[in-house]
Amino acid sequence: MGSIRALEFIRAYWRSWVVFLGPFILSPIIFCSPDEQQTREALKCAYLILLMVFYWLTEALPLPVTSMIPMIGLPLLGLMSTKDVAVNYLNSTNYMFFGGLIMAIAVEHCGLHIRVALKIIKMVGTSQARLMLGFMFTTM
Repeated sequence: MGSIRALEFIRAYWRSWVVFLGPFILSPIIFCSPDEQQTREALKCAYLILLMVFYWLTEALPLPVTSMIPMIGLPLLGLMSTKDVAVNYLNSTNYMFFGGLIMAIAVEHCGLHIRVALKIIKMVGTSQARLMLGFMFTTM
């Protein structure tokens, strides 16, 4: 009876187990490092990459959270400064992409895409050629 409850507990909370045990399972990579500084840094980086792979494959953490692990892990392991890591995440192209996603979510939330589509159908008509004209008109 007790083993059945333990299995149910593990089944229900397996993601938490993976999140908390993953770093401990991979920790020998860091602690068994040689005296050379360059090799030690390479092993720390390998630890972080393997931890991300572990989380990515099991999806124990949401993928966006997993993708932000280097933002915290690299400075904590002493591999890069926070400023150097943040530059790669927060450049102008990413901000533009992020802004476009926010605009798309806002348009979908308020139903603007439906209103625009109905207005264009009302303007051009419902024949196939005119609908194609309407699609071309909206993407110009």
